[in-house]
Amino acid sequence: MTFLKIALRISGIALLVLLVYVWGAYSHYRNAAPVRFIKALHDDYSGKAERKLNLQADARAARALLISRTGGFGKAHEQVAAALDAGNSQRDLYSDMAFLADFDSAFCPNGSAKFLTRFQRHEKTCTRIEYENTDYKTYAMIIRAAGAQGAGGKGLLIYNHGHGGMPKKDEPFAERLLRRVLDQGNDVMIVNMPFTGLDATDYRIRAKTWDGWAEFNPLDMRNSHNVFELFDTGSSHFIRYFIDNAVVNALHVRPHYAKIDYLGFSGGATSGLYTCTALKDILSKCILVAGVMPAKFRLDSQSAGDAEQLSSSLLKRHGVIELVTEISHSSTALTLVYNSADSCCFGNPAARAFKEEIAGRKLANVGFVIRDSDVHGYDPDAISGIIEGTGP
Repeated sequence: MTFLKIALRISGIALLVLLVYVWGAYSHYRNAAPVRFIKALHDDYSGKAERKLNLQADARAARALLISRTGGFGKAHEQVAAALDAGNSQRDLYSDMAFLADFDSAFCPNGSAKFLTRFQRHEKTCTRIEYENTDYKTYAMIIRAAGAQGAGGKGLLIYNHGHGGMPKKDEPFAERLLRRVLDQGNDVMIVNMPFTGLDATDYRIRAKTWDGWAEFNPLDMRNSHNVFELFDTGSSHFIRYFIDNAVVNALHVRPHYAKIDYLGFSGGATSGLYTCTALKDILSKCILVAGVMPAKFRLDSQSAGDAEQLSSSLLKRHGVIELVTEISHSSTALTLVYNSADSCCFGNPAARAFKEEIAGRKLANVGFVIRDSDVHGYDPDAISGIIEGTGP
């Protein structure tokens, strides 16, 4: 009988906990307060709250050390602008928003992410970019090939997996592709979108808003990219937080590689369009998978998009078709890849309409592929063919 009472009490406690969590989930979109309350209780109980404070302290210490070592925020953004040709539409992004880069950063809190541990035998280098107007940091991870380089010299593939951050277990196509690149003697640079992968941020950061300085935890705002609209970016634009990890690092390592390619998947393709425009004539190939769509076709797709896809302040600067056209006039070969019935983003009829638009403009050096698939992903063999010059 005693055991029965104990079992009933345990069941009652478990049921109460379950009801509280269900209540919190139900309230998620009605009122954030219950969710935050439950999350705070969980964090305190699990020790996460203390770990967040420690990580925040470490992040601020790393920032202070870099500032001290370099003498403060200087004119690195102007050096990037000078490296881009005068006619580059992205050049004015580097007229403001001072930053510092640590190209061998000891502080890399997500450098041991589960996906990266699959490349244990490879040497890795983490880089970090700090901004004058915020504590937010963006990172890149260079994974170096263990074998001999190819006959044409060592190449580099910059890879952005989009909103997912690091590839998941059910996305084996990504690991298969990256291993093939490494096995051929080329290096891989992993870059991520804000608040994902290497850039995941679960502690309070400061930012200079258009009304002054403020502090917040991105996770409390569901990692929404809309928050960047509030950042005071001066005469620049918040898209810099999406592309600097690729642009700044590519310019830095450029002398060490015979060629540099870019592959962006999903949201990594969205930001990749701006990255590839900034790096036109520097990149050999730019491959953008299931993430680029002109505004006029978005209403005919499954996904309207995130802030970096919908911001009028960005679209008024340069439209998608305008940027595709700009790349087509460079030596960078651009390939746009879509899935006909993509389970996430930009399948037909939007993809087909975009393809017809590009064909009608007769743009040189632009490939357009719509593969017959309902998977939000890509064929690693087909992408390898494009990179190696044997595919469409």
